[in-house]
Amino acid sequence: MSSEFPKNRIDEASVQPPNSEQNQLKPYQARTWDEIKAAANLELIEAGKKFIENLLDDPEDGYEAWMDFLTTKVLTLETLRKDDVAMPTKEEALAFLTEKFTPEQIEFLTNPRYVSKPKFIMVPGVSVDRLVPSIGVRYGRDLRRLASTDFVVMDEDSEERMQNADYNESADDRIKYWQVGIVESARAAQTLPDEPTHYDLGGRDFWFDQHFGVKGIKRPGFKAYALLAAQAKEAGKPIDDLTDDESEESRTLLGVYSTDSRVHTAALGEWGEKTVKFESNYDKGQDETARLRMLFMWDLIKY
Repeated sequence: MSSEFPKNRIDEASVQPPNSEQNQLKPYQARTWDEIKAAANLELIEAGKKFIENLLDDPEDGYEAWMDFLTTKVLTLETLRKDDVAMPTKEEALAFLTEKFTPEQIEFLTNPRYVSKPKFIMVPGVSVDRLVPSIGVRYGRDLRRLASTDFVVMDEDSEERMQNADYNESADDRIKYWQVGIVESARAAQTLPDEPTHYDLGGRDFWFDQHFGVKGIKRPGFKAYALLAAQAKEAGKPIDDLTDDESEESRTLLGVYSTDSRVHTAALGEWGEKTVKFESNYDKGQDETARLRMLFMWDLIKY
């Protein structure tokens, strides 16, 4: 990451450009470091726009792959409603994201130490019940399904948090906006630079908010994680897969919720058959398998 620019001036007045027989150019003007930094930010923004454009064009992690997943597995002709707001087009999504990203966020997004496998993501503004409907009970736990992926809600705390995860939804649960963004989609999210993994889960969640939350960088919530996990499984590359190699066990930390002083994690594991588990754990406990996935996402309102 770039360091802070010193607050002094650079005097380039003595530096003369080559003379031209046709044009007599003026000497360079002195510029403050703030002006140099602004010019560097413009270059960074342009590079970020190209990065985002290339990502949306990517056949595996771009717009078309996510759109295909949504339209064939999630919001099919049978489940879409006439008054649902249409999904953003690729052009709309690109223009929206390139407008929203700040130079600092672009630096994190394009640095593989923070985001090793970026993926374009769109989340409809509907309730959890519509997106991941309940299909029954398994061993006393709430069983839900999204596409062909089953989700088991392991405890009452997780069930409560899922139900409270909705905001801005319409009374009739129609889609009236979309959340558009880019998420870390690696099978097991890497430990972030300088992340205090020896902290308890609540401390790591607080550390993330202090270092990245203040910069507008988020973590996946229940709906974003459910979609990411289901799409990854459909592609044959499940995330947080506990069954392949126990030594590489991982969970995604969704956040700490003060209502019950617990931390909610999500993991892909075995529950009778391969399912995604939403479960809770005390925020004062430690979990070396917990990971923090970066998410850059904003609401695109389309009433």
